[in-house]
This record gives sequence, C-alpha cells and structure tokens, in this order.
Amino acid sequence: MKNPWKLPLGELTEVARQAARKDHGDVVTYVVNRNANFTRICHVGCAFCGFGRRPGTPGATTDTIDRVVARVGETPWVTEVCLQGGIDPDLPPSYYFDLVRELRKNFPWMHLHAFSPMEIDSLCAKAGEEPEVMLPRLRAAG
Repeated sequence: MKNPWKLPLGELTEVARQAARKDHGDVVTYVVNRNANFTRICHVGCAFCGFGRRPGTPGATTDTIDRVVARVGETPWVTEVCLQGGIDPDLPPSYYFDLVRELRKNFPWMHLHAFSPMEIDSLCAKAGEEPEVMLPRLRAAG
C-alpha cells in the first residue's frame, strides 16, 4: 500500500472502505456518546478543557454522584458515557469508585469511557497506588 499520509482524501477513503468491508462485511455500527463532567475544580490550569476552575473560585463545583447519574439518565439512548473532570486535589478516591459503581448499576448496557490519564495519575497519587493496581480496581467497580 502507498503511504496513507500522501494519498488524496478520496483514495484514502476508498482504501479504508475496502479494508473495513474485508474485515467486517457490510456491518456498520456507531456510538452515541455523552460527556459527564463531574467536577469543574482543577488545580492544573492547562488549556485542555474550557470548564476547569481553580479551587475556591466562582464556578468551582463538584456534582453529587446522584446529579451525574440523573444527568446521564436524561439521555437514555446514549450507548457510551465519557467521564471527565478536573484534577481536584480534594476529591477523594472513593468518589471515583462510587461514581462508576452507580453509573454501572443504573445503566448496565452503557459503555463507560472513564477518566483521563491525568485523572488516573492524580487518583493513584491520592490513593498511594500504582496504575497497575488502580485500574483493575476501577474496572471491577464499574
């Protein structure tokens, strides 16, 4: 195959279509995604999101788990929920576990796309655990 970075868009699209048809036939699927931003508190201050607020500033809030579950429930046709939040130094590890547990309990069919690498790193630091320990625990919770 030619270098895909140098192919014209139409040709690249056709190569992708042929590869997909070879691997999957005519089956096409899609995901209906919903973001669930559970906290706007973030001490990092990067430009990744537009919702982060420094601790103690106006708008620096964390939703209750019940509120996040209710918000996700407003769109029951969603097939995937993306859990995103700021890096809140005061949000306890139990919140993360309880959040995925409640979402799984209320929406067992839904795929949980949970937590950015920075959130996982922060959670590991708070809990004093390595990712190899933390990730299976989160997965078991939901």
